Amino acid sequence: MFALLVNLLSGRYVATRYNDRDVAEWPPHPARLFSALVASWAENEPDSPQGIEELRALEWLEAQPAPNVVADVIPEGARAGRRTVSTVFVPVNDAGVVQQPENQRTELAEAVAELATADGNARPRAEKAVKKAAEALAKRTAAAIAPSPKPSPGTIHEALSLLPEGRKRQGRTFPSITPSTPQVELRWEQATLPQNLDAPMRRLLARVIRLGHSSSFVDVRIVEEAARPPLERTYKPSPSGTCTLRWISAGQTARLLAYHDEHSQVEPRVCACAFASYEVGEVRSHAPVVESLFDSQWLVLARVSGPRFPISSVVGVARQLNRAMQSVLGAHVPELLSGHRNTGEPSELAHAAIVPLPFVGSPHADGGILGIGVILPRGADDDQRAAVMRSIARLSDDDGQLRLLLGDSGQLILERVGWELPKQRTLWSETWTRPATEWVTATPIALDVNPGNLHDPDPTKRARAFSEAEESVRLAAERIGLPRPASVEVSRSVLLPGAAKPRSYPRFPISKDRPQRVLVHARLLFSQPVAGPVLLGAGRYTGLGLCRPVAQGEGS
Repeated sequence: MFALLVNLLSGRYVATRYNDRDVAEWPPHPARLFSALVASWAENEPDSPQGIEELRALEWLEAQPAPNVVADVIPEGARAGRRTVSTVFVPVNDAGVVQQPENQRTELAEAVAELATADGNARPRAEKAVKKAAEALAKRTAAAIAPSPKPSPGTIHEALSLLPEGRKRQGRTFPSITPSTPQVELRWEQATLPQNLDAPMRRLLARVIRLGHSSSFVDVRIVEEAARPPLERTYKPSPSGTCTLRWISAGQTARLLAYHDEHSQVEPRVCACAFASYEVGEVRSHAPVVESLFDSQWLVLARVSGPRFPISSVVGVARQLNRAMQSVLGAHVPELLSGHRNTGEPSELAHAAIVPLPFVGSPHADGGILGIGVILPRGADDDQRAAVMRSIARLSDDDGQLRLLLGDSGQLILERVGWELPKQRTLWSETWTRPATEWVTATPIALDVNPGNLHDPDPTKRARAFSEAEESVRLAAERIGLPRPASVEVSRSVLLPGAAKPRSYPRFPISKDRPQRVLVHARLLFSQPVAGPVLLGAGRYTGLGLCRPVAQGEGS
């Protein structure tokens, strides 16, 4: 077996699909890597003895069949790992004043080609045609580059556009993928790299610094057996496959060099490739993923209009929606929604969580509530689920919009998210549920037990209070079916951009007849991947204790 491991050093992969510049390519197409290898060869004395050895390694690789591709699992359009694409207007590098004599170049090339095949009486005529075409090209070039004694306003405007402050701007997009495990493996199961090509191949790989966009830094190396990510998917070449990836065929190095000479790094180009059909394998898990007792499939209501509430309003917004849902069901409110038995006593079973979804985790996050998730426990039966769905349907008008009355604050208009994902990743359930070993609170946890004074001036008492708070968080994780965290960090401040300090939240619970809970933020590390949603503490059914997964390569 011959295998190459591509490490995404920046934690992300920036490249567009060859046929759609607004969509990120995933997995990386093998032809991209081969092009990067050819570039690293051509830039480093290709005619030297070492360069000739490296060319032999390229020729060996281009003769191999399409490889298996092993990559992280990122469903189409459904992962927080896909960055929302925005158009950026940037100065172009191809502005110019001199008009290129393309017609004369073409005529000269055609004349030279005709001369190469001419013989006998036709040769003098072909030589004359080459001389005439060369003179025409020289004359046209001289005229194009000659200074104008009286430049027109248009020529002056074009000349000024070459200066940095005057360069024209064109729209560009930079689609990006941030996989949970920033690695991709290309595997040729039946190939064995000849011993004499091992050193040249490793030299080539060591000089590859990017794949795709110039910001997509990589490290590429030969591996015997790559470390497996928690979840992976293998793409295998198959004539009946439904996925198309680009690979190459014999002679690819020569074709790439010819194309490079043709476009001179200026003309638009699509590099030569061979389109290979791939079958998409099943998701494979190499580490057990533990799920919480809450279902990963949510009903999400996106904010359409009305007040945009701050993150500290999650409990109030959640309570209002819960009351509205119960009100339309009359006397037939299921225990799943009310959280109480028919006798009025609190339910001992997990029930529906109404979770406002705040904009957090991004450098520009402001904590505003962008929508609400209705999350059911995994064990809910079909009748109870149907009742919850029925309540949402009854609250919605003919256009599918739900109007939530919020007293003096006005009316919040919500709309159920359907098959098409919204632009805001906050409203993707996968943003809050993807497997990870590290989880950070977006909203603070209401501790089940008072740990003591976290602000105590006595260092010993304060340390004891923090220790009690950490233990309370561990028990909260176990209470929703998760393993005991390997470590817990409790904080009185925020741990995610856009989040708010615990002291910014109103008293919880609201009723003064019940003891007030202590609110804390926390970072939890598990020894194995955990799938969300992760809702912790006494306020987990009303938006408190909402955690967000932090993947490798992603800032918290």
